[in-house]
Amino acid sequence: MQPGVKTSKRIPRSLLVGTAVVLAAVSLTAAYSRRAPEARGDALAPSAPLAANQQAALAGTQNAAVQAPKMVVTFRLDPAVTRGLYLGDRWVSPATFHFAQPGTRYVVQAKLQSIDARDDRIDLSGDWSTDDPEMIAIERHDHGAVTIVIRRAGEGRLFVSAGGTRKVLQVKARQTEDAMDVRIVQ
Repeated sequence: MQPGVKTSKRIPRSLLVGTAVVLAAVSLTAAYSRRAPEARGDALAPSAPLAANQQAALAGTQNAAVQAPKMVVTFRLDPAVTRGLYLGDRWVSPATFHFAQPGTRYVVQAKLQSIDARDDRIDLSGDWSTDDPEMIAIERHDHGAVTIVIRRAGEGRLFVSAGGTRKVLQVKARQTEDAMDVRIVQ
């Protein structure tokens, strides 16, 4: 190397990305460890005596935790989307499920779940029906899941019930030039 001549070395992109990931993990770990023990959920966190209003609020939250579980319909994301990212099968339960598939029909798997106060989910075997069988077909599976096939554009409803509780799902389907666009609202 000659004096006064500067050389530049390129840092490989993978090294930069790896360093960024490590730094992010370290900073998140540090931030978590600085939180108060009770905020982290540590069992041995010191506790101060509760004021009367704090005791009343705690009693209210304990009564709320005893509430009955809620039912949600969970949809399986399109495997063509998730498997390419090595995510496997993913089930979601948004208030509005909106997706499109190429072709003239739309196919999605769904299942009914019960969610308790701790967000634990239990699959239920529900009774599924529709008000428009010409538009919406339902194929039942042994493990409680169903395959829903939207055959044409339009609006219809899906009904699912279990344990005396009934859910109504609004289905809106729109045919585009090359795909079926479907919105299901719980």
